[in-house]
Amino acid sequence: MAEQQLEHRHRLEAIALPATFAAQRTGQRNALIVTVVALLVALGLGLAGAEAAAGVVGGTTVVALAGVFVAGRRSQDRERSDNR
Repeated sequence: MAEQQLEHRHRLEAIALPATFAAQRTGQRNALIVTVVALLVALGLGLAGAEAAAGVVGGTTVVALAGVFVAGRRSQDRERSDNR
């Protein structure tokens, strides 16, 4: 019985891990696209003379990315400490 449960768990992990990595890659790719678009919009606004709007768009993009990065890192650290 225990051997069957172990085999079942291994099969689930063999499916779950690649799916998790694929989801992470997709999220990172989407974040890169959104970031590049936002910074290009900020550049366009700056070149058009709307420096304040460019600063807001560019600044909020950078702050949001930093916040997401820090939140993701904390979440990973919590998961790792919970698994120990």
